Amino acid sequence: MNMSTKVPPLAAYDPQYDPLVSEGPGRNRDYAPTYWHATAGTLPEDDGPVSGDIDCDVAIVGSGYTGLACAIFLAREFGIKAVVLEANRVAWGCSTRNGGQAQNSAGRLSRSQWIARWGLDIAKRLHAEVQDGFETFEELVRSGQIDCEPQRGGHLYIAHRQRNFDKITAEAKLLNDVFGDKTRVVSGNELRADYLNEAEAVGAVLEPLGTGVHPARLAFGYQRMARELGAKIHPASPVADIQFNNGAYHLRTPGGTVRARAVGI
Repeated sequence: MNMSTKVPPLAAYDPQYDPLVSEGPGRNRDYAPTYWHATAGTLPEDDGPVSGDIDCDVAIVGSGYTGLACAIFLAREFGIKAVVLEANRVAWGCSTRNGGQAQNSAGRLSRSQWIARWGLDIAKRLHAEVQDGFETFEELVRSGQIDCEPQRGGHLYIAHRQRNFDKITAEAKLLNDVFGDKTRVVSGNELRADYLNEAEAVGAVLEPLGTGVHPARLAFGYQRMARELGAKIHPASPVADIQFNNGAYHLRTPGGTVRARAVGI
């Protein structure tokens, strides 16, 4: 394996860049100039861009929360030291510029919409999977290895119209009765007295599982943990092509080809 620490020139952050429509995935783009990035502290080390052919058991494309957590658990539970490939800087996308809200929810659909679309059994299984994910996140944060400034205390859904308040109140009852959650309806006066002075709010629902975090510190904590467990993390290494040949996946990057038995994207 021929690796070097030579890094291509850092590309300036471009606020017009959209990975869904812009040409190419970008390479070694700088972080967005956010508050999170400015207060993240010293950036953790990585393994530099790919500069030669690499053989590994598992290659992971993308170094956000999902890719880094995948590398952590492959190492912790299976002894697999994955190779993580990132087009730009590590955790360059949403993982370092989101709202910092870790909560026991998933997607745009409510639990009642899950039931209507897929039935109660699947809805309960989805809920259990989401809850397991939240507990896994909390376990990683509580280990003390990740300094992401966690602030626990729940998550508020706030309604500014009565019909919306009625809707989230009904959803809270469903969460309590069917899924066993401990949500609580909060009146507008209680919200303003105990949580925030939102003048136009009719009321809110408090979900007990909610933790505010510094999202960039969380991502970089995952990065440090993954590398301590033996994973290799290569920024500035966009994957241009994946082919399956002779029993292995061949991931082509500007600096070399990564050959892997399995790929996580």
